[in-house]
Amino acid sequence: MTLDDLSDRLNPVFIKESRQVFHNKIVLGTLSLLLAAELFMHLIILVNYSTMSENTLEELGKISFVIQQVMIGISIVLICVFRAGNTFVQERSVAELDYSRISVITPHKILIGKVLSQLLIMVDIYTIAMPFMFIAYFLRGISIPQMVGWSLAVFPIYLVLLFLCLFVASFGKKGVNGGVVALMFFFGQGVVPFFLVLLFENGDDLVKILVGYVIVFVYVAMLLYTLTIAVINNFGNRMYWFRLQTAFQFFLLVFLTILFACMKSMQDFAVEVFSKLAVNLVLLLVIINCLVTLMERVEPGKRVMAERPKRLFRRLLRFIFSSGRASGLLFSWLSLIVIGGILAAVFLPMIDDVSTNDVFLMIVGEYSVALYILFYLQFALILTRAFKKLKPEYAGVFTFLLFFALPTLCVAVLTFDGGHFDEYWGLLLTTPIWFGGEGEYALAVVVVGLIMCLLTAMPLFGFVYKSMKTFVFAEEKEVEE
Repeated sequence: MTLDDLSDRLNPVFIKESRQVFHNKIVLGTLSLLLAAELFMHLIILVNYSTMSENTLEELGKISFVIQQVMIGISIVLICVFRAGNTFVQERSVAELDYSRISVITPHKILIGKVLSQLLIMVDIYTIAMPFMFIAYFLRGISIPQMVGWSLAVFPIYLVLLFLCLFVASFGKKGVNGGVVALMFFFGQGVVPFFLVLLFENGDDLVKILVGYVIVFVYVAMLLYTLTIAVINNFGNRMYWFRLQTAFQFFLLVFLTILFACMKSMQDFAVEVFSKLAVNLVLLLVIINCLVTLMERVEPGKRVMAERPKRLFRRLLRFIFSSGRASGLLFSWLSLIVIGGILAAVFLPMIDDVSTNDVFLMIVGEYSVALYILFYLQFALILTRAFKKLKPEYAGVFTFLLFFALPTLCVAVLTFDGGHFDEYWGLLLTTPIWFGGEGEYALAVVVVGLIMCLLTAMPLFGFVYKSMKTFVFAEEKEVEE
């Protein structure tokens, strides 16, 4: 294999984006201004060094480094984040420039190419500014591990900002909100010092902090990545990547279950990781899937049907992950069944009194919310099937008002002037908050939510079965007809 053969394997979007950035006069001008600002800052330090107080001299290196990080961050946001989003929104808003329309490059490769090119520019910006950054070490007040830790800690933030901007731009609406990106940038810069303080002052919790920080930012980046692919994929299987990511989170959940089984005890680290990261993130994905399912097409399109695997079992798996309301409904049910089984297997054997375990009650409360969201989704789908001209968004709003907003408002009015909640809790049975926060009723909320889900699932069973049967067994000729 020659170098020419290897070059053919490179992502074409990565090559194109990287070349454009390095030839862009605005980018080169911004980098020049960054270097000029770095030099000007050190000249100011040199001129005023003899008149600085002792306290300022002790912290001068830290002050210099923080200022440089802010300047580098602004450059990265302008060049890599905002410019990438602005370029992408221009491509998406014009059909003749949109790669997903004019080429055979998959949305996955388009997004990967754009992200890799911007990561390359981020590394290049840090490389250019690195000699100035290490001057801060000789000015005292900061160590090399702290500088390296800060620089590595901000990269996940820049990555999340990049994915956020690309996700907003993928809709093809001009005028990407730069103010939101700038606000999140400064918020992210504020997260890093807090993270480093925890990291260096809590030696015993070092692993916990690192795992939590990395998992949360990787999760957010993956979520934005899969949602962006779903938007880009105009004609194909929009939800495939998103549901695959949810399945990946299930693997994380199962891995932690095995980990707990080996531990045979509810240790603090295991409980925190399990409850605050794995379960919460997977439940959030399930809730998002329920909400998106309402807005999906009723049946998968011809392209999705044409891309079905030949083997029946693989077709069944593809149906579960593919676009369409029936597959979205089935995926939501399977997700909640898997989560419920894992929760029961992990927690119930280890807890003597479920009504007093705060971690268990917190997770059960979030699980009940997911059940009620599924109940609302199914009722809205029943309305759209009963009234063919009813738009799904109107059905969803009506369901939310009928089963959540209206009962909550009624109870709020009745208990406003000294009324007792216990007298009116029955009005809130269609909401996940009817138990009033009492731990002993947490499991009852799950049972009621499950019953409502089952009742509203019955009228949709035939629809799901028919759609699944068509997807798995129908031949190409039958689909075309």
